[in-house]
Parts: sequence; structure tokens; C-alpha cells
Amino acid sequence: MPPARAGDRAGRETGRGFGQLVAPAVIRRPLWPVIGDLDRHGAARAIGLTLRTGTPSAPRSQARQAARHKGIWRCEPLQAECDENHNPILCAACGTPFEMWDRQSGHSAHFVLDLERAAGGIRIACVLHRYHAIECACGIRTAARSGVGVLSTVPGRSRDLLLSEACLAGPALATFIAALSVRYHVSRARIREFLAVWFGVPLSVGTLDRCIREVGIACEPVVEDLLGDLR
Repeated sequence: MPPARAGDRAGRETGRGFGQLVAPAVIRRPLWPVIGDLDRHGAARAIGLTLRTGTPSAPRSQARQAARHKGIWRCEPLQAECDENHNPILCAACGTPFEMWDRQSGHSAHFVLDLERAAGGIRIACVLHRYHAIECACGIRTAARSGVGVLSTVPGRSRDLLLSEACLAGPALATFIAALSVRYHVSRARIREFLAVWFGVPLSVGTLDRCIREVGIACEPVVEDLLGDLR
């Protein structure tokens, strides 16, 4: 049977013409080898398409999230009023006690802002805690480290909270912040404004949240004892 009649017969059986039968097969063929020496943009213009150039931009939601979570570093570096040195007492390997004249070297340091009483009221003092390391006669180098406490784990939270002395806010300042939030129902923004205006100490909202959570974890044993007494 001639090709034209075969196409007409197939069109009568399926209700479509010969051109409609072969059109999908033609569209599925790759266009770039057929066009030949034209580049991508020339080929796109030949078929009526417009290609975007440049690097693909991130989705708008991701850009907004990145801008929202972008941190701001402290405008002015902290100035310590005094230094507090911490030295190891015993060798971590052999248990030999260290002497005051043993050679020591710096290991780590961190600032601590804490609330203290003054003649005219209260103030926030800045102390630089320095941790030193001493090498024993056995050849082992032992370093003093900040103390750690309870590890708080909450299902679904991305990061667990570990109570540690190596934090910016000291125990008295953290208790003061927690009292303003829980007892007097002051918002984080108002607490941040209060500390910056009256004490000259700007703290981030994340630091305030950490202080409130740390005080809550530290009060758990006391709360359990109180509940036991009430029962």
C-alpha cells in the first residue's frame, strides 16, 4: 500500500491525520544537532525561546531566610576590668600535683559579664578568664578547662544546651535576665534595651534566650524539691 494511503487509513482508524501522527516524533528529536552551526541562543531564537544568562539565583524564600538569620558582630570589643587565671592542679596522666613555679602556657580564654554590687547600686563587670596548661615531668601537658554542667536535650531541637562556665553572661546576670523575663514579664526587646541604656551592655536576643534557658535548667532540682514539699 502506498505511504499516503497507509497514513490516510491510520488517520481514519484513529481519528487523526498523518501529520498529527508524526508530529510528536519530530518534537521529541533533539533540536541542537538539526540546527547545525547555530549556538544555543541562536537556536533558541530560531524556535522562539528565550534563554536566561548568568548564574541561577537562589529562591526568594532562602534569600529572605539568610538575610533574617545573618548575625551582627559586636561593634566595640570587650574591655576586661581584671583577669582571673585558672591553673591545673594535678597531672591528667600520673596525678602528680603541680607547683606554683612550674612552667605554664596559655591554653584558652573567654570574657564573662556578671552583675555585682557597687556603692551606688549594681553594675555589670567584665572579667577575662584565662586557662593555662602545664607540662608534667612525664611529658603530658594538662590544661585547665571551664566547668560544665547538665546537658539539656529536647526532641526536635537542632542543638542541645550544655551548661558551661565558658559563656558570656555570668550566673548573677543570667538570673537577673531570667527574673525580668519570667517574674516581671518583660519582653526580650525591652530587656535588651534596658541593659544597653542603663548598663551600657548590648546583648543579642539569642544570648538572652540562652540565659533564660540556663536558669530554668538550673532551677529544676529546686522545683522538684518544692513540689515534693507541697505534696
